[in-house]
Amino acid sequence: MFETFSLSFEKERDAIDVFESVKELTVCTSVNQLYAFFYTPSPPYDATDGWSIYSPREEFGRMGVGSRTKAWRFTDINKDYAFSPTYPSRLVVPTRISDSTLRYASKYRSKCRIPALTYFHWANYGSITRSSQPMVGIKQNRSLQDEKLVEAIFQSHHYPESRPSSGPVYGATSTNLIVDARPTANAVANTAKGAGTENMDNYKDARKYCAKQTT
Repeated sequence: MFETFSLSFEKERDAIDVFESVKELTVCTSVNQLYAFFYTPSPPYDATDGWSIYSPREEFGRMGVGSRTKAWRFTDINKDYAFSPTYPSRLVVPTRISDSTLRYASKYRSKCRIPALTYFHWANYGSITRSSQPMVGIKQNRSLQDEKLVEAIFQSHHYPESRPSSGPVYGATSTNLIVDARPTANAVANTAKGAGTENMDNYKDARKYCAKQTT
């Protein structure tokens, strides 16, 4: 569904100016024409230290990590990017999982991208974590450390110190879902390359959803 707007102008010159402006903003011939390149914030950002604008600790703290829930903790296991070069330097993982367990679990994930927190709901304690594909392979390999990590994630919203009350919380659910963004055929095909998708026999109390194949 599309919305249609009709604009009326007293002068033809004004109509042409608006048309040209809209065209330039919607049909860009260079990336430098994008809004981000000419937008001026108020007050302006300090351009001398852009890396400090985003703080993982402040952002996850805003969601409630460390205050509303003790089920999650920060880890600096990747502070020098040696643990996983394509992951952030600071990660949020279940409190009950040690860094030693994370190191073992990382061997089971492509490029060591372990399941790590990306979003925490302040009210119902639900979470979204991300990871790379598991290294299942043709032999159906498994990792007890990875399974323990995923289990801790699933149980995080039942953590004793997470809930100040026992009353029902809007949106709360006991359903644990593993989402594979690839079509099932693609995920299974990667098994021949030593990777693949989670064997749900090893991940209890959870369901899996795979994207549908498009034609």
